[in-house]
Parts: sequence; structure tokens; C-alpha cells
Amino acid sequence: SADFTPVLGAALRVDYIKDNDGYGTGGLLGFANTPFGTPPGNNTGQDLSSFTLTLNWRPAKNIKIQPEIRYDHTSAGLFDGQNGTHHRVIAGVGVSYLF
Repeated sequence: SADFTPVLGAALRVDYIKDNDGYGTGGLLGFANTPFGTPPGNNTGQDLSSFTLTLNWRPAKNIKIQPEIRYDHTSAGLFDGQNGTHHRVIAGVGVSYLF
């Protein structure tokens, strides 16, 4: 992360999970190849990666606004159900009151 001015900054986060046998993503994340109740290790697993860019804007002393955009990739192609797409882009915003 870096602050450009006292009220404006940015952060970049990169995540990677290599899950060969499904123990890390089995059922808990809701992916189609790992339905809830499937015993861990009884599926093909997948590699997951994401890149998130967040803007940190502090327009007032106790308020922080964080718009962000995230790119996700899975080797299993499960974002739209079984045999779906391998990529997705998500945009969001968070607003925090700092005590």
C-alpha cells in the first residue's frame, strides 16, 4: 500500500491457493466441483488466484471509503457452475467509520 496524499492512497493485494486435492476449497467456498458434504480429497481440486486494487480515500478524519476492483482466476473453470468460466471481475466499495 502507499499513501499519495494525507487523504488518498492505494493498495494492491495478490492471493494464490494451490489446492491439488480439494482440502482447501472442498465445499466451504461453494465451488461446483466440491459440493457441500463431499469429503475433502474426493475431488480434483484447483488453483485459485486473485488480484485486488483498492483506493483508500479519507474525506474526513473518521471516514474511510474504499472502492476496489478484483480479478479472480480458477484453473477449474467453475465461476458459472460446472465447466463454466475461468475468470471473473468483481467491483465493490466499503465505507468505514474509524473510532
